[in-house]
Amino acid sequence: MTKDRATSPDRIQVIALASLQGGSGKTTTAISLAAGLARKGKKVLLVDIDPLAFSSRFLLPQFKQLPKEETIYAALYIGKPLPIHAAGLANLSLVPSHPVIVSDEQLTRTPDSDHPKKLLKLKSELDKIKQHFDFVFIDTPSVLDWLTLNALATADMIIVPFIPSYSAPSTFTLMSEGIKTAKQINPNLAAIGYLAVTSNSSAIVQPFDQKLLPRSARSQLLTTSIPFDDAINEANLSHQDVFNFRPNSKAASAYLKLINELFAL
Repeated sequence: MTKDRATSPDRIQVIALASLQGGSGKTTTAISLAAGLARKGKKVLLVDIDPLAFSSRFLLPQFKQLPKEETIYAALYIGKPLPIHAAGLANLSLVPSHPVIVSDEQLTRTPDSDHPKKLLKLKSELDKIKQHFDFVFIDTPSVLDWLTLNALATADMIIVPFIPSYSAPSTFTLMSEGIKTAKQINPNLAAIGYLAVTSNSSAIVQPFDQKLLPRSARSQLLTTSIPFDDAINEANLSHQDVFNFRPNSKAASAYLKLINELFAL
């Protein structure tokens, strides 16, 4: 993984999970990294900025009863502090999302570098509370909109999960443009890592050919990859993280390896 300037795991705190490729395991990876670190005794906050709110539905049984004012809507739309909820696992907290965050037509237009204030809404609120956590993960939408760019503009690190298929390269160019926009207003962005995640799709390229990645991304490919494992789907259906559901599974081992690679833990 290439780092844009000298950095170490100690200074990586805010990590955005972003992918424009559907079914890439973005939310599963966000939850697994957050849960894995929480189980290691680290204080972790997961911020769900995806209107589909999969992380929120997974971690909060009472999600459907939450008013929008107790979700990330409060910070993005009405300037209130980020509402933090206990996530049912020791050391893990959640800022839940809400479908209404895409209902404002003006705010859902894809921004560019001429909209710095809109891109810094999340950062301005997260900066007030992140000192209370060892790590903050941000789960983003699978589109490059103002919500995703808010996450990229806040992050110290961006992890881009992708399925190694023949359709993968088409998503990298657009993601690179988003990262370029984020770098213009985010001097703290220190590292980018591409994470290969295997699914059971017939479009998977086996073995994975790094030529599927743009040249600029090949040096940013993480050593760890996530294998296909039924334990992931079964854990998701039971609303458990993979470490609790099947700690000896291939997926659990891979995510622990990824935590070690990223954070030296």
